[in-house]
Amino acid sequence: MYVGVLLILFGEAWLFESRILLFYALGSFVVVHAFVLFYEEPHLRRKFGDAYVRYCEKVNRWIPAKPHGR
Repeated sequence: MYVGVLLILFGEAWLFESRILLFYALGSFVVVHAFVLFYEEPHLRRKFGDAYVRYCEKVNRWIPAKPHGR
């Protein structure tokens, strides 16, 4: 969901050729990234333990990758 919203913001900045929207999109990315790093991931690590750590080792944070072996 975060990636989708950020893509929309960056797309609007590009479409309207707006520096203000670009700075807004960049600022939004910084805020969302900080939220994920400092709140969401530690909370999930506490809640799910080693299972979440293993999940993080296999999955990229922001850009989905093609599954291995396919």
